[in-house]
Amino acid sequence: MRKDQAEMIVVLQQGLESIRAVNAFGRQDLEEDRLKKVSMDTVHAALRARGIKSLISPFLHWQCLCVLLLCYGVGQAWLLQM
Repeated sequence: MRKDQAEMIVVLQQGLESIRAVNAFGRQDLEEDRLKKVSMDTVHAALRARGIKSLISPFLHWQCLCVLLLCYGVGQAWLLQM
């Protein structure tokens, strides 16, 4: 995702640096299409990352609960041995 964001920033910088040349040669539409494509790629990467995070998150919560229950059980067993 950061790679896509960096690519989008590069495209924006290039567009801002060459705005006179773009206007002089009539390439505005091409540059706008290029920026739109890079922006959409960034959005899709962010959505993929969010989807993966939403799949992993419940598993991590379940795993933390298991660790807490295990620690509680070990503590209880240790108390019974005393």
